[in-house]
Amino acid sequence: MTQEMQTKREIIKAMSREIQPLVKANVYKTVNEGLVAIYTEQGHTEIHSFKKWLELGCVVKKGEKALLLWGEPRTGQNHEKKTEQDKDEFSFFPLAYVFSQKQVQPLETLHMAR
Repeated sequence: MTQEMQTKREIIKAMSREIQPLVKANVYKTVNEGLVAIYTEQGHTEIHSFKKWLELGCVVKKGEKALLLWGEPRTGQNHEKKTEQDKDEFSFFPLAYVFSQKQVQPLETLHMAR
C-alpha cells in the first residue's frame, strides 16, 4: 500500500471512530451515513461515484480531490493471512472515492470550452 493510500485510510479511520458512538446511539445507521452528513455540512449535498457522475452527464473538474467513504468489505483468503495486530475494525474495507456537485461540471460545458 502506498504512503498516500495509507494516509487517506488513517484520515477516514479517525473520522469513522468519531462517528461510531453516534451510530451506536442511533443518530446514524452507518458510519458512511455519518461521513455523508459531515460532507453535507461542508456543502457537498449530492454525492456520487465518478462513474455515476458520467452517467448523469457530468465530469469531475480537473484537480478536484475525492471525498472518501468506505466501500463494501473485502472477502477472501487474505483475511486469514493478516496478523492480529494488522486487523482493526476497518482493515477489510476498501476506500470508495466519491465526488459532490461542487466538484463536477456538465460535460457539454467542457466540450464548449475547447
